[in-house]
Amino acid sequence: MDAAECSRQLLTWFDAGLIEIYADPPDGTPRPRNRAEWQLWNNGYLLHVLPAEEARQLLAQPERWTQESDDGFLHLCRTDAGMADDAPWA
Repeated sequence: MDAAECSRQLLTWFDAGLIEIYADPPDGTPRPRNRAEWQLWNNGYLLHVLPAEEARQLLAQPERWTQESDDGFLHLCRTDAGMADDAPWA
């Protein structure tokens, strides 16, 4: 699959609400030191999900998916809808 085909498929899943893009916490963010801080961390306290328009623009531009820019270090993940047993993956 070439980059354009990959982009089209990711956009299909994104538009169906099956995936989203998130960024790691900023460098220098202190790591959790105790159970309460780990729970906040794991519950998404520092999670930064890209706004829909930004995510869609990124998915439409595979030339940005490189390690030469911060865009190359973002992550795809399934949404709650994408995790459902009846999710329409196509």
